[in-house]
Amino acid sequence: MPGAVEAITLTELGFNVFPLEPRGKRPLTPNGCKDATRDNDVIHTWWTRWPDANIGVATGPGSNLYVIDIDGPDAETAWSSLAQTGDDDTLTVNTSRGRHLYYRCGDPLPNTASRIAVGIDTRGNGGYVVAPPSIHPSGATYEFAAARLPRDIPQWIRDLVTPRANNTGGDPTMVLGHPARDAYAKATLSRLYDSVAKAEEGTRNDTLNRAAFSAGNLIAGGVLEEHDVEMTLHAAASAAGLTTNEAQATIHSGVTSGMQHPWTPDLRAPHTTPPQPPAATTTAPENTPHAEERPSSWQPVDIATAADTPPPDPAFHHQVIYPDGRHLISGEPEAMKSWFALTAIRPALDAGGTALVINTDGTPTWDIAQRLQALGHTDQELRHRIAVVNPTDPPTKEDVQHLVDRGDTLIILDALDPAGHLIGADTNTSEGIQIVMRTLVDPFAGRCVLIIDHVAKDKESRGRYAIGSQRKLAAVDVHIGLELTGGQPLTREGGEATTTITIHKDRFGGISRGPKGRYGTITWTATPGGQEITHAVTDTHATTTRGSDWRPTVLMGRVADALTIDGSAMTKNQIADATRGKRAEVLKAVQYLYADGYLTLEFGPNNAELYRLSKPYEEG
Repeated sequence: MPGAVEAITLTELGFNVFPLEPRGKRPLTPNGCKDATRDNDVIHTWWTRWPDANIGVATGPGSNLYVIDIDGPDAETAWSSLAQTGDDDTLTVNTSRGRHLYYRCGDPLPNTASRIAVGIDTRGNGGYVVAPPSIHPSGATYEFAAARLPRDIPQWIRDLVTPRANNTGGDPTMVLGHPARDAYAKATLSRLYDSVAKAEEGTRNDTLNRAAFSAGNLIAGGVLEEHDVEMTLHAAASAAGLTTNEAQATIHSGVTSGMQHPWTPDLRAPHTTPPQPPAATTTAPENTPHAEERPSSWQPVDIATAADTPPPDPAFHHQVIYPDGRHLISGEPEAMKSWFALTAIRPALDAGGTALVINTDGTPTWDIAQRLQALGHTDQELRHRIAVVNPTDPPTKEDVQHLVDRGDTLIILDALDPAGHLIGADTNTSEGIQIVMRTLVDPFAGRCVLIIDHVAKDKESRGRYAIGSQRKLAAVDVHIGLELTGGQPLTREGGEATTTITIHKDRFGGISRGPKGRYGTITWTATPGGQEITHAVTDTHATTTRGSDWRPTVLMGRVADALTIDGSAMTKNQIADATRGKRAEVLKAVQYLYADGYLTLEFGPNNAELYRLSKPYEEG
């Protein structure tokens, strides 16, 4: 755990330190990295006030430090092609997705984003990094990789990150610290503040996004300091009436995007045009994972082929869950919503998949783990096939993409409203619902997503559906209502409860239901001590539009062929790459083959799931 002792140890290396949010990256002091110090008394005062704070190290001349941030496998590959002998022989920190390389540098070199290579950022003058033994929001710990001291920054890195003439024709006035540059920076910050603070309602977020993007251009170009930008834009957003969460998400998104396009203006020709930001049409997280460039969706599709595609089958779980649909599970408190969602993990695992629980509701991790154990999951499944994340700050694009890249087949978001609060979105508005869906649900397209939602106790005030009613209903494929109609909520002393299932919406039309959407009831039984929870669905109207014996036999055959040709165990991603067909449908075929006994599951390096053909596939 980080603390005053650990922070002071870092100062012995010559680094200035300051406190960050626990398990986060945001500064706790008013001036952020500008407050960084090597004063032991100040450090003790900070960590007495915030004993669980992470440790930030200010980069730049004050710490004689420049840091290279290598984020992910692609960035590592790029670094390997660029680095020269000895470049890695420096103080190194392992991060959640890569590593930080610490170099000695007393010059005010700028912060950059992907200037060296895609996925390789740098932190220098006015920047900072999270230092060991801080804890990443994912739960991973920042750790020193080896006991080395920082070496001098390699000259080739210095050359790549030093601001060059873009539109300047080699303007000498843009040298860092030059009076003309400082005056330009001050005037720019003042202009950005005024544009955001005076923005009219309905344009505020777009204006903030554009200001942040423009500032990001100049940060990467070595003109502005990141901390100055954040302080200015947060103050302007507050003056405009935006909430802190709304502003934080938009500023982070806009600055990050802008830093991909470094720009250094020519002070002798100040009307040169900087790069332009993408238009922001919604609030904060519109520039997170869904906003990357992609092929146009305004192209005709092959409807003849689409006509041969069978409709989705809800036989995944109790014949009310589709394997690739978005499901809203709503009910009053203690209506067993979370339990119902967790029971979907067993069929997901039995089909060869894995599960991810995004716990925004603050449920203790031990509680989730004990519930899963009570439902019969083994320790091996908890370690290797079920993951839980407990986010406490808005996700970055990289955070969400990291979760998507895991390849989990079942995603549980518990719960919708806390997720909205986390990213600064009001889930009682259509715009807020769209933000949550685009940020945390849409990236998992083609997977089974269960979204837990709470309703008010007062049925008269809440209406027919969940809070935010029609807005939430319009955003999902299926709406499942749960109501405690018998017994009492389960406790650790045991007990029995009955939950009634009502299907309020089924976009695909595959779930059979009775009058008023009634589907059936679930009887829950807990043994004394809560060590085992069983459930049974009774009184159902369950019939489906397609028999449960249906299989995508053509794709299953292709998958089997790919495994036969390779001759070894393969990951799901490797199988999808080697098999002709839509990726999502190929992954479903893998699940069917595993469920039908044609594949065996092994665990490879780093607990990677590997599938091997156990017997020849024969189409039934």
